[in-house]
Amino acid sequence: MTESRVSISLDEIDQKITALRTKAKSLTDEADRLEALKALAMEVGKPEQNIEPPITYGKPGEYTADRIERILRQHGPLHVDQIVPLLIASGWAGSGDVRKDYKNIFSNLSTKPKRFRSVDKGTFDLVTEKKT
Repeated sequence: MTESRVSISLDEIDQKITALRTKAKSLTDEADRLEALKALAMEVGKPEQNIEPPITYGKPGEYTADRIERILRQHGPLHVDQIVPLLIASGWAGSGDVRKDYKNIFSNLSTKPKRFRSVDKGTFDLVTEKKT
């Protein structure tokens, strides 16, 4: 057997050891993250899951009734059929089901007597304050 001499300094050996330990630590951290993700996936029961943020309609804190009020202030008395497209044009997403949206808007208008009043069948206006 022939002997070969290694021509590397102790400092270079220390640097290589440090670099390898750093890589090993990084791989260990990545493995830990993957194991945590796997555990979460198994707990949920789905290995691959797309999580989407909740859908919000309009500005935070702005309800459908607030949008309806703004529309009635601009346009005066309107039938529910006229309010729906104006709501959608204002950015209101609704449910995507026209009948459900109609019922939702009609419900908002008819269950808030301090804000809205019926002036005809399906037609609503804002309640005006009585001056005394």
